[in-house]
Amino acid sequence: MSKKEKSTDDRITPESETPVETPPKKEKTPPKIKEES
Repeated sequence: MSKKEKSTDDRITPESETPVETPPKKEKTPPKIKEES
């Protein structure tokens, strides 16, 4: 279970941050994600 949870977290993290920083909103997105994180 630990392996499956780690693989999902690692895969969802990069995938969720990639599409969000990819659009033109990357200037307003990174600062908001870094401050909220």
